[in-house]
Amino acid sequence: MLESFVGIPRRFLTTDEPGIGGRLKVRPEDFLVEELPLYQPCGAGEHVYLFIEKIERPTLSVIREIAARLGVSVGAIGYAGMKDKVAVTRQLLSVHLPQGDPHRLAEQIDLPGVRILRSERHRNKLRIGHLRGNRFCILIRDVDVGEVERVRRILARLERCGVPNFVGEQRFGFHRNNHEVGRLYLRRQWQAACDLLLGPAEVGDDHAGEARTAYARGDLDAAIKAWPSSGSTETRVLASLAAGRSAEQALHDVPEAALRFFISAFQSAVFNQVLAQRLDQGRFETLIEGDVVGRTDDSHNLFRVGPDELVDESVIRRFGDLVISPTGPLWGCEMMRAEGKVDAAELAALEAAGVTIDDLGAAPTDVRGTRRSLRLAVRGGAVSDGRDDHGPYIRLDFELPRGGFATTVLDEVMKAPQRDHPWGT
Repeated sequence: MLESFVGIPRRFLTTDEPGIGGRLKVRPEDFLVEELPLYQPCGAGEHVYLFIEKIERPTLSVIREIAARLGVSVGAIGYAGMKDKVAVTRQLLSVHLPQGDPHRLAEQIDLPGVRILRSERHRNKLRIGHLRGNRFCILIRDVDVGEVERVRRILARLERCGVPNFVGEQRFGFHRNNHEVGRLYLRRQWQAACDLLLGPAEVGDDHAGEARTAYARGDLDAAIKAWPSSGSTETRVLASLAAGRSAEQALHDVPEAALRFFISAFQSAVFNQVLAQRLDQGRFETLIEGDVVGRTDDSHNLFRVGPDELVDESVIRRFGDLVISPTGPLWGCEMMRAEGKVDAAELAALEAAGVTIDDLGAAPTDVRGTRRSLRLAVRGGAVSDGRDDHGPYIRLDFELPRGGFATTVLDEVMKAPQRDHPWGT
């Protein structure tokens, strides 16, 4: 493992403002996130759109249970994005149900911790990314409420300049090492990838400590028996190894979606390194010749910045208004590359992680790549303080476009260690 290859480097835009510290998610109700739909259901079609509210429930677990209650396959259910477990979350799901009254589905589903807020028919399945963004209402506890003005200043700066669009720690898993598994996979270090996935972990407790210890001593059967039911990827690899298959074969037995998740974490870690370097150089709020630029809420319609663009009034105005932003690499063989010094820096970040473009091209899983905005537009911000039965708090309300992590805003405000953020999906 490369010691410098961390998932999220600790960098801030608002370095002149100390953080307020505090604690998140003391109660699930302290963290509310609501999807902002990209479109509204039209009222007709073979798919039923369910707007659900869930409390302390993982998205994929809820989907599996809804599928079982309705007698459909998991693949018949669509969703726009994953949502936090330790929270109150409201999101859209779609279910392919050509027949029946959509307004009676609440009676059929009736799951603990889940409410059907409304249901309506639509013509197409909901897909990943089919949302405009998310609205957050977050309470920070164990803070000095006298710091509310500082929080207002920080949020105002982020609304004006954009927030550094780091990929949040949720992407890197409970043990903060998903990106390392992805890196080892791309380097074809199969045994090392298995050991990292299944062996004792340095960070976090996923209640699989006994199973991980059993794996480390070579007792695969005991590891399978002891592994929590939530670890479907790990138990699948263990079962393959126990059947005598090689580490390479065992990893290839994992569903492609899981492998893509590890690779995505690796791509995200390299992106975060590029963004951290941009902040270190003081060039987060500037355009550089060679940049690949796109909308802050979309990775499409990209263009490269040349000498003409640097003095183009329309480009300058849209950049200042946070309509467009430089992008960073989510490395892959089909990714649009930057030019000049920008491209050299992005390539150096990839190679510093121990992976080459040839490694990406030779990967058993197709790694196409894309780009991600370096800046994120924060809208509708509001800050207040209050007190309830659980004590004082500072409340933040804000909207982020799709793909944005609330941690990007909270880190700027709190500047607390990552381990103090109890995230989960």
